[in-house]
Amino acid sequence: MAFENLQGKILAHYASHAEGKTRGYIGASMLGHACERRIWLEWNGAKIPPQDPEKLGSRQEKFDRGRHEEERLIKALQGAGYLVLDRQGAFSVLNGNFQGHIDGIILDEDGKKYVLEIKSANERNFTALQKKGIEAAFPGYYLQCQMYMHFLKIPQCLFLVVNKNNGEIYKAVFSENEAVISKGMAKLNKIISHGQDMPARLPADAAGVPTIVPCQYCEFFNFCWTQKRKAND
Repeated sequence: MAFENLQGKILAHYASHAEGKTRGYIGASMLGHACERRIWLEWNGAKIPPQDPEKLGSRQEKFDRGRHEEERLIKALQGAGYLVLDRQGAFSVLNGNFQGHIDGIILDEDGKKYVLEIKSANERNFTALQKKGIEAAFPGYYLQCQMYMHFLKIPQCLFLVVNKNNGEIYKAVFSENEAVISKGMAKLNKIISHGQDMPARLPADAAGVPTIVPCQYCEFFNFCWTQKRKAND
């Protein structure tokens, strides 16, 4: 049969380009994750356990598609007359333990600088953003932007999300939130204070099944939840 297992071969291609190790620092985009253990593993540069090739390929394909949407939207912003600076600008603090990489800095019509952050979302998540706003719908993204503003000393952010289904753009403009930044710094320092002691995993029910949704999509699911591990490991 011509083009047999085409989808599987494409996903295998994407999987071959996926990284097998975490960053070795805590990224601003990871700080809002519900699991402190996952953040700690990121910080320690843990090797990601072997993944199902199709799932790994699918994850990498979504990541690549998101980068494409980012590039496309930035070109559209520039074409519309907006100046976008410092593409992939970065900061590194706490001896390199905490780092962030922004999509850019954009100037408004009056020349005022904003941190620019771009995401893409499916219809369900896009609708949630429209109904609830970024802070309520996706607090992790909100915290990420808050840490960018804090460490780059740019006290306002333009947050854009592209609807993957129809190209509609969600826009949010917001300023620094000192309370959120303070909580983020407390969480960051708590994780770093663990040193080489890995934090506990998230809760499980009586059957030993994780009760938190992010576990189901985490690269370290098998590491934390294999039957051979003790309940409190």
